Amino acid sequence: MDRNPKEFFSGRVEQFRKYRIGYPAEVIDLLQKSYGLTKGAVVADIGAGVGRFTAMLAPLARTVYAIEPFDAMRSVIEKEVSSDPSVIVTNASAEATGLAASSVDLITAAQSFQWFDASAARHEFMRILKPDHYMVMLWNDREIDRDDFHREYEFYVRGLPLYREETHKTVTASDIEAFYGNENYRMHTFHNEQKLDRDGLIGRFMSATYAPKAGEEGHDEAIRFFTDLFDRYAKKDAVTIHHTVELFAGKFS
Repeated sequence: MDRNPKEFFSGRVEQFRKYRIGYPAEVIDLLQKSYGLTKGAVVADIGAGVGRFTAMLAPLARTVYAIEPFDAMRSVIEKEVSSDPSVIVTNASAEATGLAASSVDLITAAQSFQWFDASAARHEFMRILKPDHYMVMLWNDREIDRDDFHREYEFYVRGLPLYREETHKTVTASDIEAFYGNENYRMHTFHNEQKLDRDGLIGRFMSATYAPKAGEEGHDEAIRFFTDLFDRYAKKDAVTIHHTVELFAGKFS
């Protein structure tokens, strides 16, 4: 069953804001060095969520359009960046951004590409992006086999019904090649880690779109599992979740 992303994120926005990992500074350095993030650039951050990546882009560009169709997510961006005149928060989607043709120097999609209608988004991005400019997609992947803590975390979530339902959202190399229309995109990887206390670990899990919400079957069991997981693996009152950032940059053809 395919569900609207708004259904997945409903009721999770505050946890998403508080507990989701951001991106390392090296990502921004790469965009500045190689992919057109300059002080004069107009950037479209598509599926901006709560604006974590938008906030990293904003000081380094002339204008950043935070494109976000989900009202609750967008309201967080508006609060977080309300004092920054370079950010324009827009109620729009990847498939219909509302931006003018050939008006954007760089398109970014941080942890959002899997929610797009890829064909419609490709058409829209080609319309708004200036010729010979880059579209960048990136996401954090948990290092699921790094050690026993990470393996137990992954084994548990793989048993959740909504996790299995979302497996079709996995982005493959063929998806990326089809999206850019060529094999000339570049891939970069970075290490990223998140240190969490007990409440943070539980909150991080509960921010996931596959986590059972309060009152749903499996919620209390999940709280018990992650409490126990923390107690067994915490060092100095914290656990560390390790991620690999995968970043793809390419031009359309």
